[in-house]
Amino acid sequence: MKPLPASLTLFGLIALAAVAFAFSGYSWAGWGRATCFPNCFCEAPFPGPIVQPSNTYSNLGYILIGLLILRHRIAGDHNPLRANRAYSTLYGAAVVATGGGSLFYHASLTWLGQWFDWFGMFLFISFLLLYNLRRLLSFNNLTFAIAYALINVALGIVSALYPAIRVCTFTGFVYAGLAAETLVLLFRRPKNQIVYLLAGLGCFGLAYWIWILDRNRILCDPGSWLQGHAVWHLLTALSTGFIYLYYHSEHERRPT
Repeated sequence: MKPLPASLTLFGLIALAAVAFAFSGYSWAGWGRATCFPNCFCEAPFPGPIVQPSNTYSNLGYILIGLLILRHRIAGDHNPLRANRAYSTLYGAAVVATGGGSLFYHASLTWLGQWFDWFGMFLFISFLLLYNLRRLLSFNNLTFAIAYALINVALGIVSALYPAIRVCTFTGFVYAGLAAETLVLLFRRPKNQIVYLLAGLGCFGLAYWIWILDRNRILCDPGSWLQGHAVWHLLTALSTGFIYLYYHSEHERRPT
C-alpha cells in the first residue's frame, strides 16, 4: 500500500476500535484511580468505558500525525532524520505513544492510564532534547539509542515512584530542548524552514494557554463536548507535525 492510504486505513481502524469500545460495557471498577480523580481537568467523568469522551477521542489527532510520520518516505542525505530512518520511526512512534497513553488515561482515569500518559510525553520530549544535542554535538547513532533508552527507563521509574514531580520534570525537558535548539541555531546555523518551527511553537504556546484556562476552571463547562483540554490535544498534535517538518527540512551537511 502507498504511504498515505496505508496510514489513513490504519488510523480508521484504530478510530473505529476506540468508538466501538464505548459500547462494550466495560467497567473500570477495581482499577486504581488517577491521583486527580474525580477532578481531572474540566470535563466531568461519565460512567462506562469512556470516562471523558472529548478528552479521549481528541487524542486520535496524535495517532494520525504519528502514523503519517511513520509512513513518510524519506530521501537519504546528511540530515540525521533523513539519513537514518530509525530517527523518523522513533519520532513517529513517540507521537503515537503520546496519543495512545493519553487516550488510555482519559478513557479510564486510572493510575496506570495516568502513568502511560506521562510516559508517552516523556518519550516525545526526551527525543527532542537528544536529537537537538545530536545536531549540536554530532555524537553517533548508538550513543543516541543508548541515551534515549536509559533516560526513558529512568523517567518511567521516577514517574511511578514520585508522581508529584512529573510536571516539573517534563517542564525541565521542554526548557532544555528549547535551549539546545537555540544553541544549534546560533552555532550550527542549519538551513531549515524556520516557518515550521514558528508554527510548532505557536501551536504549543496557544495550547498551553488553553490548558491553563481548562486546568484552573477559568474556561470550563464540564458537560460540553468542546473541552479546553481536548483543544490542547489537537493543537499539540499539530505542533508535533510542524516540528517534524522543521527537522525534515534541514539541509546542512553534517557527519552521521
